[in-house]
Amino acid sequence: MDILPLPNGGLRFLEMPAAFYEQLSLLSQTCDPDDDPTIVSRLYPHPLDPSEALEDREKAEEDWADYVRPELEVAFDSNMLTVMNDLADANIEASEDDSDDPDSEVYYRLEIPNDHTHAWLQILNRARIVLAIKHRLPLSEYPLAGDEKISLQRLLAAHLSDSFAEISEILVHLMMDEFS
Repeated sequence: MDILPLPNGGLRFLEMPAAFYEQLSLLSQTCDPDDDPTIVSRLYPHPLDPSEALEDREKAEEDWADYVRPELEVAFDSNMLTVMNDLADANIEASEDDSDDPDSEVYYRLEIPNDHTHAWLQILNRARIVLAIKHRLPLSEYPLAGDEKISLQRLLAAHLSDSFAEISEILVHLMMDEFS
């Protein structure tokens, strides 16, 4: 897979393997905290220090619940819609050795317009947070215990998290170039 900058500041993915495209297509599920309180508290951290006076906390918590968190959720939904629309606009590329062989590898071409890079960065970061908590990542910080065997699901989560981090790094560089 090649990742190239677009002249206007976005990204173009060439020869994206179908398996990776499918994983990106599942970002809405990957980002779902499944009501896990640890994930939810990481995505929407409490706004106040527990040592704040009770009367100050009640008003702030009410404002947080009524105004801030709903806005964060709407922003997430908007970003997810942008990402999913970009994925829906991806095109299947014919591989160079495609000789009408039904078993030939399928590749995708995906473009992320410059004005969508922020949405992609937000979604990929949220996916990494959810993957990290659900699958105890990174593996270096959460080694296997005793006779525990590493699951294929955990390995896939680690691989996806690493891939999402690499794409995020490219997006950050693009965004920094845009502001410099």
